[in-house]
Amino acid sequence: MQSTRSRQIDSLRAVAAISVLAYHALYKSILLRLSQGSALDPWAAHLDVGVPIFFVLSGFLLYGPFVRARLAGSPAPDSQAYGWRRAMRIVPAYWVALVIVGVAGATIAGYAAVFSAKGVPGYFGLLQIYNANTAQGGINPAWTLCVEVTFYAFLPLWAWLMRRLPRTGGVRGELAALAVLFAASVGWKLLALGHADPNAFGISAAPWLEPLPAYLDQFALGMALAVLAAARRQLRIPPAACWAIGVAAFWALATRIGLHGSASDHLTTVSYLARHELNAVVAVALIAPVALGALRGRAARAFELRPIVFLGVVSYGIYLYHVGVLVFLFDHGIAPAGTGSRAAFLAIAATASILLGWASHRIVERPCIALGRRLADSRRRDVEAAVPDHMTDTRRYASAR
Repeated sequence: MQSTRSRQIDSLRAVAAISVLAYHALYKSILLRLSQGSALDPWAAHLDVGVPIFFVLSGFLLYGPFVRARLAGSPAPDSQAYGWRRAMRIVPAYWVALVIVGVAGATIAGYAAVFSAKGVPGYFGLLQIYNANTAQGGINPAWTLCVEVTFYAFLPLWAWLMRRLPRTGGVRGELAALAVLFAASVGWKLLALGHADPNAFGISAAPWLEPLPAYLDQFALGMALAVLAAARRQLRIPPAACWAIGVAAFWALATRIGLHGSASDHLTTVSYLARHELNAVVAVALIAPVALGALRGRAARAFELRPIVFLGVVSYGIYLYHVGVLVFLFDHGIAPAGTGSRAAFLAIAATASILLGWASHRIVERPCIALGRRLADSRRRDVEAAVPDHMTDTRRYASAR
């Protein structure tokens, strides 16, 4: 049975996945194929805020075990066991989805390239964002998986570095280091924007603006939440105030930075950075009450509703398949004729994506997650067998805590 915290985290995943699905269904795909003019456009154009929600959430969840161990003076989590769990969680379901959309969309240019000589290592190796020729192909939202897997590799290195610093800094030292990481990411974006046009995002800009350094600030915010949670201090943050900040940030995204969801929108350095950081504010404001254990009463019960939790459980499959569903619907003449039919189009796309997400979870993800845990447990037993008894007892004590 899932814990309360686990159910709440799944609900956050549901919000992120459905947000991205709605972004592509209500804005991105329609922008490419139909005329604009809906009052919904300025808001739909920023529903890609689901991506920063995923990034902040990853920073929080994955850094938690590392920072808890450091602050407690316990041995660090085993990196190889951690790697097995991450690989089995992400890679098999992605490869299966890539094969399916590649075969199903064999006549569509972006999908046909999946099985080309350059496409196989590029897409199956999660390297597509580093080449302008492959950045827009394959499963389009999978560019974020390229970012995630590099963060997975970066995180144990960061944790190792932090363990080499004096422990006297404690929480403050961790937060100061993450502030430097945040600033370095902003610096990277300023450098990248001098070499790439953000309006060509996903094409020539991809090798500069899509790799991990451009998003380390958002991961760093999630890692900071993990530090605060690990400090075991009761931070009395009112959820309603957090969410009000998030709503205000989203309102600013839609109405105050000059990006109104039209084909004529033009990103400048300032508007690109403003959109990026406002997205981060929305993500942190949504996640913080859950991360810091501040939900109570009705708010907690809302985050534990079974339908929302279910969507979170199958959110990875929804994320992988929803663009393929949208392409299929458009290519078979199932598309909104105007503003009034967008809700029906979204409902059809969401239903199909959720069914595919459920199938992906049951057939591929769940068995692979279980295998990843077994591999991680096997690695943990091997490590314990290789160290003296008193070290093993210390590790077990730290794990129990």
